Amino acid sequence: HDLLLGELGNDTLYGGDGVDRLYGGYGDDALYGFLGADTLYGGAGADIFVIMAEDYAGTGGDFIRDFNVNEQDALDISDILDGFFDAATDLLSDFVQFSEDARGSFLSIDQNGGGDAYKPIAYVENNFALDVDQMANDGTLII
Repeated sequence: HDLLLGELGNDTLYGGDGVDRLYGGYGDDALYGFLGADTLYGGAGADIFVIMAEDYAGTGGDFIRDFNVNEQDALDISDILDGFFDAATDLLSDFVQFSEDARGSFLSIDQNGGGDAYKPIAYVENNFALDVDQMANDGTLII
C-alpha cells in the first residue's frame, strides 16, 4: 500500500503490489499503478495513465480520478495489446470498449480480440461517451 506524490516537474510514478495511490502533481506525468486496484490522479498537465499486461492478468482494476482529454491526458494500454492487436488488420473495438455507469466509464479489454471476453481493467471517473477509435486517432488512447 504505497502513496506516491509527484511534484512540479514531469514525474514517472510506479506503484507496487497492492492498493496504491499515485498523485502526479503538476507537469506531464506518467503513472504506472501496476498490480492491485490502484487510484491514480494525474493532476495538471498532459498525463499518461499506463496499464500494464500484469494489470490485465491480475485482479482488480485501477481507478483513474482525473482523466481529461482537454489536457491531452492519455490511457496507455499498449503493453496489454502488444503481440495481439494489429492496427493494419484488426478492429480496435474487438479488443477495447468503454461502458458507462452514473459516475464514469469502465475500460475493458479482450486481449485476443474475440470480442466476447472483455475484462474491466480501469474505471475512468467523470468521463462519458468515450470512443475508442476517436481516442486512438487523437492520441488519448495509446495502443
